[in-house]
Amino acid sequence: MPVTIVKELARDASLPTPKIYMIETDEPVPNSFSTGKGPKRSSIVVTSDILNLEQHEIEAVIAHELGHIKKKDGVSSGMAAIIGSAIAYPANYAYWKMRYDDGKSGSIMLTFLMYIFGPIAAFFIRSSIPDRMEYKADYVSTVVTKRPKSLVSALNKMSAAFEERTIKGSIATSHLWIVNPFKDHWLTNLFSTNPPIDKRIERLRHMHGGG
Repeated sequence: MPVTIVKELARDASLPTPKIYMIETDEPVPNSFSTGKGPKRSSIVVTSDILNLEQHEIEAVIAHELGHIKKKDGVSSGMAAIIGSAIAYPANYAYWKMRYDDGKSGSIMLTFLMYIFGPIAAFFIRSSIPDRMEYKADYVSTVVTKRPKSLVSALNKMSAAFEERTIKGSIATSHLWIVNPFKDHWLTNLFSTNPPIDKRIERLRHMHGGG
């Protein structure tokens, strides 16, 4: 990830340059999230496959994360992820156990863990994270880059990647990512606070004359 891209976009957003981290994933899945206590203590995390996007799309994604930093979303979303993950741990274990066993581990105990702890953790997260948070970050991206179509293109590509693949992790962190990295499932859908991709794209296409 070229540091100059982040520096220039942060300058355009009137923000200090955040730290940037890149993580390797087992699957080719471009994604990102931001975290931190505020603009002066913030970080942007991207998967290595973000580099497979076009540069203007990468810029749109980084600008989206800068939008979260600008709105100081990191505190509420980070705390929700930590507490939600702790509550959801039994449900998360049961979910991945059943997925990796192709649904063969359908014991009463695993089902119990998912149905009891999953909804409790999901309720906590959904009550802590408003869906308008993503809309606002999308808007900041269009203001900074002046190219709504770039974010539209990036969201389409990222969403398509996760239709074919998924990554392993705590489902209670799904709200942190620009695109939900977990497969559609009644439990993961409970945790989803991000507005549907098609609604985000529809809004983006109406911004700045659809430019």
